Amino acid sequence: MGFYLISLPISVPVMTQMVITFATTKERVTPAVNESSDLSIELNDLCKNLPFIILPLLATTLFFTTATVIAVLSSLLLWL
Repeated sequence: MGFYLISLPISVPVMTQMVITFATTKERVTPAVNESSDLSIELNDLCKNLPFIILPLLATTLFFTTATVIAVLSSLLLWL
């Protein structure tokens, strides 16, 4: 209950600021009108984009590493 009561006053202004930022942001670059995109070309470009591949792998690794550390530490605390 304590975490909820602390996170609520923080999350409301943050969400408000995010909505304001999203609503007031304007696209500065106008795309070419005659430019057509093919899905296979776009997916091929994404597969060649190294940060696009590394970021999900790193996030998954960090998630499971953190979950494992928390599980081990909590089980160790039960033995104390």
